[in-house]
Amino acid sequence: MKKWLIVLVTILLAGSTAYGYLVSDYNWVDYNGHQYAITLGVSNWTQSEAWAIEVGGHLATINDLAENTWLADFVTAGNKWYSYGAGWIGLEYVGGDRYSPDSWQWTSGEPVTFFNYPADLYYEGTHMYLHGSDHPVSPGKWNCNPIHEIESANYLQPGVIEIPEPATLVLLTLGGLVLRKHRR
Repeated sequence: MKKWLIVLVTILLAGSTAYGYLVSDYNWVDYNGHQYAITLGVSNWTQSEAWAIEVGGHLATINDLAENTWLADFVTAGNKWYSYGAGWIGLEYVGGDRYSPDSWQWTSGEPVTFFNYPADLYYEGTHMYLHGSDHPVSPGKWNCNPIHEIESANYLQPGVIEIPEPATLVLLTLGGLVLRKHRR
């Protein structure tokens, strides 16, 4: 039993990813039973989501105004690449009217219960990002400008990773270890 506990703690605290980042490299912050971190580099949405999955989560799901406000402040405080904060969130376009929440889905699988895409913006991007609380035009609002999905250093941005509460993460890790052992 002690050996399994040591293995589990080692994986949780220092497990490496395919991209060379360690779980412990991230600065995790607790909010409302979940843990959040800003990706360690800038990228397009697809790469940011891959980084999030590697550490057991997804890009952030935003369920209400309070969480949106907290994340906008978090993105601003964690930003080191731009003059104002912005970060990819886990909202993906699935078709239809871009102003309708029914046209979007969270990568976490949670239902879209809050939608913060301003009516005065219209872009045809397929992935949303959150403006930080210090954005000069639309603080705390969402945007899907496709220019940020282009593979150019001028337009890439960080992602906001969200992982489940720690107890859930431990259970997911244990489940993965059991599956790995049975496949051998």
